[in-house]
Amino acid sequence: MATPTPGSEKMPSRSVPTSGTTTPAATSATIEFDPTGDLYLIVGPSSQEMRVDSRALCRSSTVFRKMLSETFAEAKPKKGEWRVRLPEDDVHPFALLMDIVHSVYERATPKMAASHLYQLCILTNKYDMAQALRPMASKWLAPYSSPQMLREPKGFSITNMMFIAWEMGHCVIFEALVKVVAWRHNSNRNNDLIYPNGTLLQDTCRFSSHGTLEHITKYRQDVLAAVRKSCHDTIRKLLAKERASTFCARNKCPLRAGTINDAAILGDILQRSQELGIIEFFDHKEGSPKFTGNLTDLKHKLSTIRDSNVSCSCGGPVALILASMTRESDAKHPLVVKDWHKKHLSIQAAKTKVLV
Repeated sequence: MATPTPGSEKMPSRSVPTSGTTTPAATSATIEFDPTGDLYLIVGPSSQEMRVDSRALCRSSTVFRKMLSETFAEAKPKKGEWRVRLPEDDVHPFALLMDIVHSVYERATPKMAASHLYQLCILTNKYDMAQALRPMASKWLAPYSSPQMLREPKGFSITNMMFIAWEMGHCVIFEALVKVVAWRHNSNRNNDLIYPNGTLLQDTCRFSSHGTLEHITKYRQDVLAAVRKSCHDTIRKLLAKERASTFCARNKCPLRAGTINDAAILGDILQRSQELGIIEFFDHKEGSPKFTGNLTDLKHKLSTIRDSNVSCSCGGPVALILASMTRESDAKHPLVVKDWHKKHLSIQAAKTKVLV
């Protein structure tokens, strides 16, 4: 599945309906979230004016509470209107956030596109406002937390959804997508995870500073190392004239027979792995290109060799390699999400009261 670069999505204006939600277009008119509000926020490059209640804003955000205090330049002036500029923020998600803060809920509809949630969470993370999402958090994340969706996520950026789960404290989504990222993303020659267009995940992911990508990369390397070892062991045993039928016996194949040609099986494995571009796992030579594909693709290619049925009815030798890949994956996956990750997710969940 193509994975868009995080932040590439834009919230549409009111004229563009998407996934059950609409947001206001930036206009020259002031958006009044509180008609008696004492603070005017000038948001985004378009300088959209929004009238808000400073007390409601400060109750929802520790960052705004400090920012609007007397010790900062944004503090309330002794004379004239109170105006604060926020030129770097996106107008549409900011308007949605103010909608929630002021308990208006005109724009906070029950369904929210993942791209909109992502932009909203950028703001709640920046201003420490995750608790403001409490009334809507569970409803918004429900469509993305089903077992089927987590097994085969589609229709949204996986890394964006990981950040959403990180900000809103949904540990099930976060932990499931950690494995998806590890299995679906290729790497470069330096073992850095990349998007299909070659962009480094660490250059765009908003959770890259939390150590998550390093743990995912380590998990991926551990699984690849286990596959390499199993492949090398298999070839070594075949070269040592271990009967291929013993592999078939371990694979519980009822078709094993004395007619199995060990040399032919060895040749088939090497030939097919060469054709599929994974020969380095079986016959690594100095200077051989390093595998930079993804784990899902590697598993598919190994399964293709197993199912070739050229010289071995059950693909016993390669079946054992696949089994070792699964064992290593299952053993190391729980280690990717560390205790401190879980603690952070728990803290955020306490703020949003998201149902997991």
